[in-house]
Amino acid sequence: MTALNFTLSADAVVVLTDTLMTKENDEPAAFVSKALPIAHLNALISGRGLSDMVVGWAFDVACRRLVADFDDLILQSPAGLAERWAEVAHIDPPSTTVFIWGWSPAEGRFVGYAFRSGDGFKAERLGDGSRFAPGCDAATFDAITTHPDLGDVTKLAKVILAAKEDEDASPAPRHERCHIGGEIVMHSLTLTEGGGVQMTSQVVHDFADRNQQYAQAARLLEAQK
Repeated sequence: MTALNFTLSADAVVVLTDTLMTKENDEPAAFVSKALPIAHLNALISGRGLSDMVVGWAFDVACRRLVADFDDLILQSPAGLAERWAEVAHIDPPSTTVFIWGWSPAEGRFVGYAFRSGDGFKAERLGDGSRFAPGCDAATFDAITTHPDLGDVTKLAKVILAAKEDEDASPAPRHERCHIGGEIVMHSLTLTEGGGVQMTSQVVHDFADRNQQYAQAARLLEAQK
């Protein structure tokens, strides 16, 4: 599973994820980008669950599908995602949620939608504010100290760090954990002074056990040769 935190408002979207991908046995497999910008549509696609769904849909949208703009992408996504799901639903995990954020020309603001396999990938409009996965209650989020120049971005990163600490200390078996690791990557969509959409991506944190996870993944890869 993915650590995925985001803040949505009319004039900005900020999304943070980790980068660790695990194999079916929950061992580290690789470090990957879990939120994918679609520049020509002013959109960002991410999700939790089956990576083939999230990455496959992002590739389809970026490289193969005729889409007029962000609003058209939202209209096309339910049927497109359902079609892909029919091809891969037999693969674990049994549920997937795809998130799409971007600039809506029709509304003149940033908006976000969730498409959940359990609901037939219907477009679910996301409200403004912050969301956290794994979860974080509002009181905990409000209590986290922020950097004055970064505001909620620092809070979103600290929520992931706290989730990682909880996971590392958890006695739960590996298959019940979220498996957070690698780096924390921040993606932002904002408006320029000229009214255009600016998209940026940057690594904002390296986890202390990243090199250890890399070594584990490298050993598994070597053993498969």
